[in-house]
Amino acid sequence: MKVQMDKEKRQAVKEASEKARLKEKTRADRLSRMIEGKTEEIQCLGRKIKELQQQLKKGTTPQVEGLHLEDELLKQLKREFPEDKIERHGKAGVIVHRVNFKNR
Repeated sequence: MKVQMDKEKRQAVKEASEKARLKEKTRADRLSRMIEGKTEEIQCLGRKIKELQQQLKKGTTPQVEGLHLEDELLKQLKREFPEDKIERHGKAGVIVHRVNFKNR
């Protein structure tokens, strides 16, 4: 009887140890995924910081650069299609291009 109790006790300890090991592995996996997510977020924020630092050095923003590109696009369209009527309307990025084909 004592042998049976010792055997059951060892089995219970073994099962409890296995359960604890699995629980700790699950916890470690969850923490690992969380760390990976935070690491990716930190890298993304680092890239954003570099981008903003470059904008500060240049003294421009994407909006200002977009306006300059809009001017360049307008000039290029006028060069490529001199017979067409191309005009800019406002500062909202609107360029109207009227195609002239056979004087119509």
